Amino acid sequence: MLMFSLYKCCLYANIEKMQQINTNDRETLAHSISQFRRAIVREFVFSILHTFGDFDFSLPQLATLLLLDEEGELTIKQVTEILGRSVSATSRLLDQLVERGMISRREDERDRRVKRVAITESGRTATCGRANSCHGISLG
Repeated sequence: MLMFSLYKCCLYANIEKMQQINTNDRETLAHSISQFRRAIVREFVFSILHTFGDFDFSLPQLATLLLLDEEGELTIKQVTEILGRSVSATSRLLDQLVERGMISRREDERDRRVKRVAITESGRTATCGRANSCHGISLG
């Protein structure tokens, strides 16, 4: 439903580009888009807090666990790039998750310089039941 609404907004925006719109319409559209974006972010944050409120992990740790659960085994470089963090910050983050038994780390068979990380069953169990309840988020 959300994707259809976004598609519909984009479609209307493209149609309006072809037509002359006045300043009031432009301001109304900009205000509506801003309110829509804020509502989505607010609902997302509240649902995360509700779902993971008693979860004893930082947001970057949670993001890493969810990433590895979704993507499977990744290199440390891939995790660094996806999270947009420095290599040293990502290494510390991954070290903490390894110590807690949430992820495993190993050398790549073809290149021993490359390290790979994957979520463990403990990590999957810690996030799975909680993350699955996020799929029912309603914005309306």
